[in-house]
Amino acid sequence: MDGWTNALQSERARRLMIWAVLPVIVYTLAAGVITWPLLRDITTHAAGAGYGDSTVAIRHAWWAREALLDGKNPFEHPLLVYPDGFTSWLQLGQPVQYVLVGSLGVLFSPVVAFNVVMLLALVLDGVAAYILGMRLSDRRPLAALLGGLVFMAFPAMQGHLNAGHIGIVLLWPLPLLALCLWRVVYDGAGWRSVVWGGVWFALTALGNVSLTAYTLFPLILFAGLYGLLWERARLFPRDVPLRDRPWIKVGGMIALGLLFVAPFYAPLATGAGQDELSNVTETGRVTFSADALAFVTPSPFGFWDEIGATNDIMRDVLGTNSAEGAAYLGAVAVILAAIALARRRAARLWLVVALGAMLFSLGPLLKWRDAPVELRFEDVESYVTLPWAAFQRLPGFETTRTPGRFNLVTGLALSALTSTGAAVLLGWLRRRAVRVGLAALLGVVIVLEYQLFWPCMTMDARQPDYFEQLARADDVRAVLTVPAGDLLATKTAMLQQTVHGKPMIAGHTLRRTPQDPAVLAILGLAAGADSPDGVPAIPRAFVPYLLSSAGVDRVIVERPYVPDANATVARLTAIFGEPEYGDETITVFVVPRVPDPPPDLSLVVAASADGWSMPVDTGAFWGAFLADEGAWYLYTPREQYGDLVFRAAAYRVPRRIGVWLDGHLIDVLTVREDTIRLPLWLDAGYHTLRFEARDGCTDYPFDLLCWNAASVSPACGTTDPPACISVLVGPPTWEPAGSLPTPLNVQLDGGLQLRAYTVDVLDDIRAVDVRLFWESDRPLPGDYALFVHLTDPDSGEPRAQYDGFPALMTGKWPSNTRWQSNARITLPDDLPAGTYTLSAGWFRPSDGVRLGVRGDHPGASADMIMLETVTAP
Repeated sequence: MDGWTNALQSERARRLMIWAVLPVIVYTLAAGVITWPLLRDITTHAAGAGYGDSTVAIRHAWWAREALLDGKNPFEHPLLVYPDGFTSWLQLGQPVQYVLVGSLGVLFSPVVAFNVVMLLALVLDGVAAYILGMRLSDRRPLAALLGGLVFMAFPAMQGHLNAGHIGIVLLWPLPLLALCLWRVVYDGAGWRSVVWGGVWFALTALGNVSLTAYTLFPLILFAGLYGLLWERARLFPRDVPLRDRPWIKVGGMIALGLLFVAPFYAPLATGAGQDELSNVTETGRVTFSADALAFVTPSPFGFWDEIGATNDIMRDVLGTNSAEGAAYLGAVAVILAAIALARRRAARLWLVVALGAMLFSLGPLLKWRDAPVELRFEDVESYVTLPWAAFQRLPGFETTRTPGRFNLVTGLALSALTSTGAAVLLGWLRRRAVRVGLAALLGVVIVLEYQLFWPCMTMDARQPDYFEQLARADDVRAVLTVPAGDLLATKTAMLQQTVHGKPMIAGHTLRRTPQDPAVLAILGLAAGADSPDGVPAIPRAFVPYLLSSAGVDRVIVERPYVPDANATVARLTAIFGEPEYGDETITVFVVPRVPDPPPDLSLVVAASADGWSMPVDTGAFWGAFLADEGAWYLYTPREQYGDLVFRAAAYRVPRRIGVWLDGHLIDVLTVREDTIRLPLWLDAGYHTLRFEARDGCTDYPFDLLCWNAASVSPACGTTDPPACISVLVGPPTWEPAGSLPTPLNVQLDGGLQLRAYTVDVLDDIRAVDVRLFWESDRPLPGDYALFVHLTDPDSGEPRAQYDGFPALMTGKWPSNTRWQSNARITLPDDLPAGTYTLSAGWFRPSDGVRLGVRGDHPGASADMIMLETVTAP
């Protein structure tokens, strides 16, 4: 009896070693090879390239640990976007990565915790795919091991590894979800598998918000299509109770997963969540899609480069899009997949899933050698449009921009096919030693031919000891990183924050900062190098106040990201004195507290980085060309009113330029070649003045310096692509008025309100200038014209008046319009000097009906607003 017991225990130990321990050992070794030299440098370097998201993930995991230990919400960020901070609902939708790294951060440094989780993620990915492979290979461990290697080492997975996308690399729940779906449909598994499938569904979605679109959607869509077309008898069996039918269980699994996810995703449907999503929405669907050659193109940065077998095609396909576009299928995996398809009918499911994911990964337009394929029919040029062009417009997908991520599902399907095909191949071999040797050889080849980078990309995460000193400083409100708003510099600053722990201007959770861009533009211009000739510079005397008033007590110049670091440091040294710290990577300056603005600081203006050309002297005047949209950022230390004056000239024909102040339409300018006087009523603080070419811009294929030439000379060479321009705008000057507008706040029908007005009597030309500041929460119910009457106070008879439509008809005003009306009433020569009443309102010229005025303000009974009395000279 003891012999039988010992034999059983020995057999169980052998199976445990082969089925459980061996996979962990194999995948740990493979993870070490794939990420080498990460294990050697695990305390000093972070997995992923310096331009990737490793620093952001490390910072947020550090904050999750700090917040949880202090009993705070880890998704609220008071140390970013100083002084307001922000709450990230996107982070709430992907908590898995922060919980894991933050938990390990209790034991290790943030960098080590991140690296351990990244390595662990690869091992878990392999183990999970191995578990799926065990079912598909009829419990053949060697075959399943190969399938796990394919999934964990697949180039798409390595692309995200090298980009530091830890939430995407943590993809181990996806194979387990696929296993539950398989068991429900093919094995008749019960509701326990349904519940577990719902758990794996939720954990996949909560690793990274984008995985819902890029992994769950294609897996369920294409597996479902296969089932409907070729496995209807399995999905919809007859004479089976409804609760036991596979399609009911699959639907229940998806519903349960959505139920688990709902509390984390629901805030994204709120106004704040939608604002955050819109803030990170960017273009790039073509750039970050896979090339048609990606599936047969190995990496030019890995094993093939080591043996000198790279070529121009490999560099074209993956040279600039390795993170999102890597999708090489591999010779070993393709051969094993072909065997699976030839011998196992059920393997066709995985072929359909793989082909569907590959098709979607190509994005909206077909690319060949990283360029969209162009079609020409006579004089018409077009592109090859693919199915994802339609899907990406569906609700829930409009914020996605990286179709290449569909190849994560390609890797899963190829892993399943590899396990199935390897089981067939190894089953043909009788000798165990031969099977083991062949499996080992195939595994080595898989890892070698899939290697995306060799050595794996890592980032030096060591920080200067200075930041430990900064952490002990109690008087620091916030730090500003220069160049302000630069994405890579900000990522570096966020890693530095894990050491010094001080609040910082800017910072983000995904791609873009929610910091007011006007703050970044003004502070960045103030703390940057002296501007080149022609660009208005912020006087050095203003800089200490501008920075101090924003709460900045330290300026950290990130030297590798500054175009001319020496010039920037020299300027700041002239302003603040010698730096507090400096080395080859950073220079730190102390900003003194300055409570009051300089007497001559009135208004500071900085142009946005987008939408404008570089400053040019066209011969007409010096300025920058506006494309279809651009902005100026303004700062004023006090509430004030005045005119922003600048020259503007239109390209070819007069242009209508919409002007928006802080998101409110205030005017539409018709630009020819004029000096523009734009009245602005500004509160103290930062403002955004946005210009919009309402009719778009026009392609100009020559050097912009040639714009003012009577005819384009032969010296003006063509440019490709051409610049799209609308108007030329010169630098602005500010002319403050003597007093603020007179507030009024009179309500009219249609949601219109008169907020304030100004009146100026011009003696020299016998005229009265009136400016009216309106606010409308919606378009008016029709097109109304403005009237301003100068009336006799005794008879009420108009003695002079202004009538005219606004530049944009009132029926087309957008919501939250704050229209500024300028009206000049020319006084008749025979108008006697004296006191007159000034009134304003709106009327419909088609029938003369006035827009109703509400309340008991003087003149309301006649549907007009009495402003004040004026004395005519």
